Amino acid sequence: MEEDIIKMISNEKIVGGYNDIPPNVKQLTEKEFAQSRFFNYSPYKVEFRQLLGKYNINGIKLQNIHIYWFSDGYGIILMSDFWGGKVYYFECYICNHDFINLENRMCYTKSKCKKCGYIQEIDSSD
Repeated sequence: MEEDIIKMISNEKIVGGYNDIPPNVKQLTEKEFAQSRFFNYSPYKVEFRQLLGKYNINGIKLQNIHIYWFSDGYGIILMSDFWGGKVYYFECYICNHDFINLENRMCYTKSKCKKCGYIQEIDSSD
């Protein structure tokens, strides 16, 4: 299932191309960014896009962005306002996962998304 999500991350029809906004973008506060998975997991793919200011979120014109895609289809977007001296944080995702628990053991949990079928396995004993 993870392989399917990884294929989706590379599919421009799903995540957009070099001048397109990725799907399901939401602005993050600095606190939300600090508590995001950006600091706990390694991204699967990093890409740069020039959105040319044609997209606007919360009054912010998105320009040059870096997207850090994770293997579950979740992404963190960083954008700087060079002249304003500010960094903006956003998240995006292919699927807003709705997990059901499949297996629960001492340090191991296995869940499946009801929407896209993605299977997440967490082993906290590592």
